[in-house]
Amino acid sequence: MKKKIIFVSGVASSGKSTLCNALRRELGADLVEEQTQRVTKEHLIKASNDPIFAGLLQSSILSKYDSEIFDLLLLSDKEYIVVDRALIDVYNYAELYGVGDIALNRMQDLINKIMIQIADYADIYIFTTQAKPFKEDGKRYSKDFQREIDIFQENQDLIKSPLMALNGDLDENIQKITENVKL
Repeated sequence: MKKKIIFVSGVASSGKSTLCNALRRELGADLVEEQTQRVTKEHLIKASNDPIFAGLLQSSILSKYDSEIFDLLLLSDKEYIVVDRALIDVYNYAELYGVGDIALNRMQDLINKIMIQIADYADIYIFTTQAKPFKEDGKRYSKDFQREIDIFQENQDLIKSPLMALNGDLDENIQKITENVKL
């Protein structure tokens, strides 16, 4: 049986993790949690001031996604894998941090290679959450929020799989995703 990987993409605080956890329960899926949750605020501050560090950080995050996804593809008996953030998100954040064209081109090549390898083992679905009003609560605030949204929109053509936008409430989004992946 060919597995189905559901990537949930989108900008910060757009409901990705909430949606991914709900999908995990609804589909009985494996979940690849957002890798950036393990990055400290100090890392993010350094990344915003040091493009070389930012490039290394994003490459490390990409490699963690790659490893965890392939572990589940090869070892799990579950039909569905839900990934909190798509690989394009890593690229978008690298661009946001200004890592430079050479690093971005390498990252794009790596993402394309990973997606081609994944496609050998799984059907790929990518859903993007819509930005919600942003509240500064001390934890989830980005002064570059609009730039982040712009970068996500500019880079949608890098994705080699169909991209479906989500704009309903949680239950509507779960229904839309399950209808698409169960076809």
